[in-house]
Amino acid sequence: MPPNAKPGAAPDWKIVDRTGSFQWHDHRIHWMSSIMPKQVTDKSKRTKVFDWKVPMQVGATKTNVTGTLFWQPKPGGGVPTGALIGLVALAVLGLGAVVVVRRRRGALDEPDESRESAHAGTEAW
Repeated sequence: MPPNAKPGAAPDWKIVDRTGSFQWHDHRIHWMSSIMPKQVTDKSKRTKVFDWKVPMQVGATKTNVTGTLFWQPKPGGGVPTGALIGLVALAVLGLGAVVVVRRRRGALDEPDESRESAHAGTEAW
């Protein structure tokens, strides 16, 4: 609540324009605490927190504006499973490629007995 707000005090209205629309911010219709509402037991599910009512009067006509406040989880709800599976698959394929390349290079580095016997006794200077 703003420091200058006093419960039960008359509102301090200021004319902004004369379109017939009114707009304001009312702390009675949203959650003001930094602590999660006790009604929310599963952050991934939409949960009713409370019903609210703001009394109003237009001229001699009294009325109420009413509504319900719900906890709404953020869209997406965390790490996309498909992206995580794709990343793991890509890492496994990359690791497999490294193993194949190393094995092939290792096979090229091994001496070929048939080549050695064909060149036996010759020197290359």
